[in-house]
Amino acid sequence: MAKGKDVRIRVILQCVSCVRKGATEESAGISRYSTQKNRHNTPGQLE
Repeated sequence: MAKGKDVRIRVILQCVSCVRKGATEESAGISRYSTQKNRHNTPGQLE
């Protein structure tokens, strides 16, 4: 049985210089990706 899900932390990565290509134009946008990490595997600060 698992000890608990409170040991997992949520990480949100944000890219502000990404370029999205549309059908006829290119526009700069903000892309966000979210994931979860195990605190025991990554105890230090993520950069």
